[in-house]
Amino acid sequence: MSEPFVVFNGVSRTFVAGDGAANTVLEKASGAIAPGARIVLSGPSGSGKSTLLNILGGLDAPSGGDVSWPALGRIGDLRPRQLAFVFQSPSLFPALDVLNNVCLPAMLDGAQDARSRAEALLADLGLEDVARKFPDDLSGGQAQRVAIARALILSPRLVLADEPTGQLDGETAGRVIDVILAGLEKTNAALLVATHDPAVAARFATHWSIAHGHLNVS
Repeated sequence: MSEPFVVFNGVSRTFVAGDGAANTVLEKASGAIAPGARIVLSGPSGSGKSTLLNILGGLDAPSGGDVSWPALGRIGDLRPRQLAFVFQSPSLFPALDVLNNVCLPAMLDGAQDARSRAEALLADLGLEDVARKFPDDLSGGQAQRVAIARALILSPRLVLADEPTGQLDGETAGRVIDVILAGLEKTNAALLVATHDPAVAARFATHWSIAHGHLNVS
């Protein structure tokens, strides 16, 4: 049996405000993500979705409990090849055009075919016409699709996506999910998507929900 990509047990996260008040946004969450998993995480704004994704991706440390990546290695080995994030905000490099924004992770990883990979992803996402534009010239939806292409270029084994279609219309959102799923299918990679969109959620076999920091994985 394959090792899971992520295992988390009793994970909590508490933030302390300037006045010393403690705010627990995630409480004793447990679960695992297996190779090939297709998981949607739903819950209202402020329920702890982003906090959970940040912890599972190694961007934040839990206040309690533990998280490990049995099949992916140590936390320092996760990015960029093993694990990729798609954030709520695109976080593109303003000084690079679209093509080079997408190319960058593959170029830094030493890939000789970085440009052709990037061009193929941009075509899949309907972005070939903006390849030479800069982030400031893009709409919010275009920028988000560029960020998704950048996340997929190294064929990561696990993708964590935080509201990846939040700025897209329904038709484009469906196309983006198609591209993500198709890109990950080739490598048996896993995907965890946090979303408010019921149409996106309906595409996934496994449904997690979170409310007031309490995660339900059944």
